[in-house]
Amino acid sequence: MELPRDHDDHPQAPLETWQLYGVLTTPSRQKIAFQLHLLAIGLTPDPPPRKSPWAARRYFLGYFTRTEAAPAKFHVSERGERAVLGLAGTADGRLWLDDWWLQLRGDRIRLRAGVPGRYLTLTLRGEEAPSITETSAAFRHYRLPLLEASGKWASETVHGFAWLEHGWGQLPLTGGAAQSQRFTIRLHDGRELTCVDVRISSEEPGSAQCRLDRRALNRVRITVRDRWRDDRGTRYPVAWCLRSDDLNLEIRAVVPDQKLPGPVPLWSGWVVAEGEGDVKGEGFVQSFGFLED
Repeated sequence: MELPRDHDDHPQAPLETWQLYGVLTTPSRQKIAFQLHLLAIGLTPDPPPRKSPWAARRYFLGYFTRTEAAPAKFHVSERGERAVLGLAGTADGRLWLDDWWLQLRGDRIRLRAGVPGRYLTLTLRGEEAPSITETSAAFRHYRLPLLEASGKWASETVHGFAWLEHGWGQLPLTGGAAQSQRFTIRLHDGRELTCVDVRISSEEPGSAQCRLDRRALNRVRITVRDRWRDDRGTRYPVAWCLRSDDLNLEIRAVVPDQKLPGPVPLWSGWVVAEGEGDVKGEGFVQSFGFLED
């Protein structure tokens, strides 16, 4: 991996993903969380041999969410297009899907996504070095931690913080692990907590790999406190207890139903955290592969 070169797209990869998620505040101090998930799914590793203008090399899929705490609301929009006729694609550090777009260029990240009349336009900046959280021969992945965000949601000014993740390649199969959870939380004192928890059964406490400001936490144990059930009977964790030698947190979803549509079960949502010594924070949890009862 080499940055900033690898900020650009990787059209030979069978899968490429971009994820932006953050928490924004309005002038009236209302908090709104957003997520932008963009996927480029490879249809062929080489340019298609057909000369038809509809011959595509990649298919782009996108999800955009807005979550509000009071009253509790969660809205998700979905879009999908083949990379033909300017409907979706990448060029010069810019990715677009219909009228949604993401631009990674220089020291700034810009995006536009939403629904007609309520588009979010943001500029994000960060000073910390990228965190290479997962690297293998098959799949490469990095994260830009704690970006400052400012812009507008419709006509309303917003500011806050966000994270960007970018990965490409072929997702490795775990070979037995049925479920995984990823935690990214900004504590109110400025520290950042990241965890990956993999388990076979949702009924058993997980043993997670966690870092607090890039320092590994010892003897981490994550217990699911509560679950939400979708209309197919799949149960997703929505409340957790995270304990280690250095940190004890109770984490809960702001809205229980923050499931994304699509072929792979994925709960991805805004959470808040509270701990001993008036420790507080907020961020996001992603839960993959939770099974139907």
